[in-house]
Amino acid sequence: MGRWIPFLILLVSLLPSTRGEAEPVGEIAGRLTAGEFAPEQVDDPHWDPGGCDTCHRTTRPQSAGDLRMQGDTLCLACHRKVSPHDFLHPVGIAVGSGMRKRMDPRFRDSLGDDGRLTCTTCHEVSLQCVGDLRVQKGLNPLFFRGGPWRDRTDICFRCHDPRGWQRRSAHDQVDEDGRIREKSCLICHADLEGLEEASSIEEVTFHVRQGLERICLSCHPWSPHPSGGFSFLPGGEPDHLTVPPPEIRERLEQRSRERGVYMPLDPWTGRVFCATCHNPHEKGVITNNPAAAKGADARYRLRISGICTSCHRK
Repeated sequence: MGRWIPFLILLVSLLPSTRGEAEPVGEIAGRLTAGEFAPEQVDDPHWDPGGCDTCHRTTRPQSAGDLRMQGDTLCLACHRKVSPHDFLHPVGIAVGSGMRKRMDPRFRDSLGDDGRLTCTTCHEVSLQCVGDLRVQKGLNPLFFRGGPWRDRTDICFRCHDPRGWQRRSAHDQVDEDGRIREKSCLICHADLEGLEEASSIEEVTFHVRQGLERICLSCHPWSPHPSGGFSFLPGGEPDHLTVPPPEIRERLEQRSRERGVYMPLDPWTGRVFCATCHNPHEKGVITNNPAAAKGADARYRLRISGICTSCHRK
């Protein structure tokens, strides 16, 4: 029996959760705007059989109708606060005739009535309502239309010509002559001012605040980290993107000094985030702070070997 326990835990983790009456999307948006709670405290209604009335006026909608709000207004009421991704792709734009001809029919048929791009052009919301939810959620958690896709950018090329829309790597930061590619810096940083002289994360600017991990997760959708949603631990899926308790933070600071490595926390939230353990910079970018330069171009971009012991005891 013991050898089956990990597999049973995995199956339970994929089961849709249940809860009481859902909070309507309008109330969630209003409370977020009022600052009554943080985005990460919102109960996610997706894949939850008890969450239908967050967006619908009934707990058991018989069709796609009877929505509390119409069109993108419904999605953006929460997602402009919870997971803004306007920098990934805008909505509400008209699709030109050339692109319409090239589009995958499934995406073309999902445009709005006026031929404009909507949230549901790429996200097939109804996948949460049909079939085996455990399988659907496990394979395609963001309910991408036509998914699951092997690579994140595969869905982009259902509409865009890959020859002209290949994603620029934020980590391609130094050219063949050793010069810094400034355009790569601006993928994550809001401006170039002070970047070369900065000695800590507090001295630079980013495109987002209150959750720097969102910059990384827009390309590396591996959450919760490091398990990525698949864990056999009885305590649940470990998630490092959280505020470390005092004893862990103290050990992190102590071990960082001992090993001469810079492992920053998110300066706005105090959470561990991706760049706490991974150095996102290419070798040669950071030249004024040897501790912050460690781990550049290393395997998995880890800032130091044996990185787990920077916070955890053996």
